[in-house]
Amino acid sequence: MLLAEQDGLYYILTAGHVVGEPQLTYQVTPPGGGSPYRLEREDIIRFPSHLDLDMAIVTMESNDDYRIVGDRMQTDINNGADVSVSGWPTGLNASRPTCSLGQVSNQLDGAQSSGYNLIYNGSTRGGMSGGPILNESSELVGIHAAADRGGGFYWGITIETFLNNAPSAFAQNALVRMANGDYDGAIADFSQGLLFKPDSEVALIGLAHARLAQGDDYSRVIDDASQVLRRNSNNAEALLVRGAARAKLDRHNDAIEDLRRAQSRLSPRLQALSLALQARSYADEGLALEANTSANDAVSTLTHPFTLLSRAYVRRTYGDLSAASGDESQGRTLLSEYEAESPSPYEVALLSAFDERFGGMNSSIITLVDPDDDDIVTDPDDDVITLVSPDDDDIVTDPDDDVITLVDPDDGDIVTDPDDPDFIADDSIEKIVASSDGRVAIGSGRGTVYLRSSANTTTLGNHDTSVQDLAFSPDGRLLASGSGDGTVMLWDVVSQQLLRTFAFDDGRGVSAVAFSRSGQSLLIGGAGGKVEHYNVADGTQIRTYNDGILAPSDLIAAPDGTHAIGAIGRVLFRWNIAEGGRGTRELQLPHVIIEMHFTPDGSKLITGDNYGNIAVIDTQTWAILREFDTGFEVRSLALSPDGQTAIVGTGDSSIGPGVVSYWDIDTGLRSSSPSPVAFPPIVRAVASLPNGDILAGDAEGQMHYLISN
Repeated sequence: MLLAEQDGLYYILTAGHVVGEPQLTYQVTPPGGGSPYRLEREDIIRFPSHLDLDMAIVTMESNDDYRIVGDRMQTDINNGADVSVSGWPTGLNASRPTCSLGQVSNQLDGAQSSGYNLIYNGSTRGGMSGGPILNESSELVGIHAAADRGGGFYWGITIETFLNNAPSAFAQNALVRMANGDYDGAIADFSQGLLFKPDSEVALIGLAHARLAQGDDYSRVIDDASQVLRRNSNNAEALLVRGAARAKLDRHNDAIEDLRRAQSRLSPRLQALSLALQARSYADEGLALEANTSANDAVSTLTHPFTLLSRAYVRRTYGDLSAASGDESQGRTLLSEYEAESPSPYEVALLSAFDERFGGMNSSIITLVDPDDDDIVTDPDDDVITLVSPDDDDIVTDPDDDVITLVDPDDGDIVTDPDDPDFIADDSIEKIVASSDGRVAIGSGRGTVYLRSSANTTTLGNHDTSVQDLAFSPDGRLLASGSGDGTVMLWDVVSQQLLRTFAFDDGRGVSAVAFSRSGQSLLIGGAGGKVEHYNVADGTQIRTYNDGILAPSDLIAAPDGTHAIGAIGRVLFRWNIAEGGRGTRELQLPHVIIEMHFTPDGSKLITGDNYGNIAVIDTQTWAILREFDTGFEVRSLALSPDGQTAIVGTGDSSIGPGVVSYWDIDTGLRSSSPSPVAFPPIVRAVASLPNGDILAGDAEGQMHYLISN
């Protein structure tokens, strides 16, 4: 029977066994004749097997106007009520439907075999299965399902049973679409379930997850989940997905409350993921104790890549960069094992909203070149196309793709400038800085400090834990290296000797270092938000600033030579380093600042944050001139020598695990030349050389030389 219509799509309700042979081809003959409509496999929507319901929904596209019965349905029916069953019996002229009159004998409560819960008498025949059961007011009360099983009685399924379970049939299709990343298709399927039961929790929660992963409208995610919660205020799944959406809208206090309410009602696995999300919101709200507690509780509950990566997020926010690096490394290691577990589509949707590695876990860049015709063969799961010429090893890019990947045809490694052989550190490259005369300093996750001049690389020395920051003096003769072990080493670049070691705040972790413009003093920032100011010549401490509670992610000397700027969480502080005194809060940005640079004339300050935003700030008024989104978390930021281009290293994006991209600070647009460069590992550090070339360091310890033109 034609049950409903929406936008030219008709929904036909029948018995499941009528279309129960997948190897057969079925067709629908429209009412009043007309050309039969051939059914494809996706046109038949079956109910989940665990429901044990002998029903199916068939969809048919048509521009014709057919009468439907769905607007006349009745869920109330009494024993003894008169009913009629109609259908096309086998062996009779198909153009002549048969109608059988009878009475309801019984209605069965609870689970019944095949869902048969309506018993009536009459005289139905074979072939009438799936036909409508109407009451004396011609309202639809059920579908006919089985012929006489003895005693002259027949079996059907009430329309109430269909309405209550229809969303589950559409949800079954939607989950398959979600598993394949087709969130638009999933949203359409869940919405069809709501056509038959507008308050269905199954459909609304599914819609919320699909929309969360799609990322287009988090307000609708909140609306879907809230509709469930108005009927059942303790629905843990609805609280979880609503909390996630509120976090994406920076409504972190609301998110924290939703996630807290959900946790006691969730499975241990989802409870751990909820704690991890809660930890991120606490961190973004600047609540360090709560963020660290939730992050540790998440990892204690479940060792999972997302709980580890979330704790890394918290630790990096609060300056514990060495511990963050360890968590991140372990989380990345577990990602491949996690994919093999085949996580649920809802879990993937939830996590991919906060870390795209969970949404595109097979997105590593693969380049296959056909040796017969030199055409490229791409991995079907990869949307990055890379063409390699076998004649000169130069790259040829797809005209529709602006990502350049240099691939060595012999071993598949990324090819760097041939005049600069691959440099590989002993661990991940955490920081790269360049001096005014072209020397390069590199800091590794193992604490090693390297100095590179021309093509020669020297190991200066080692900290006990990861290098967190590096800074050259303005004249390029001194280098300061800060580490999570609480020390700053001062190096003579010319002699390559260690001049002295500063111990920061009784050995607490160092997060940032910066020389004054004169090069005569050194600023050291670290755990607890403290900034210490030292005389370079004799190592004596000049003063201490205690204006923050978070470790500064970056320090930089202002062009006027009298002030220093510190990024502490989301806040920019300014200190008068010539006279001392408390710092001034100049500006609070929406997200945690990762790195910043002054333009050469000092008129603008460029910042990059953990949500992928670049802000261009007027240093006279501290007004934001413009802000633009680069696509994913900024891991490192550099400026071109002319100050016109921001070079951004990201940990992930829609085009690969690690990308170096270029952005015009005047327009906020990504520069078309040079093109972005995609790397298989995460890009952790970028630096701009005086000649405009770029250095990029990745999570596997490789440094890549990118020629500016």
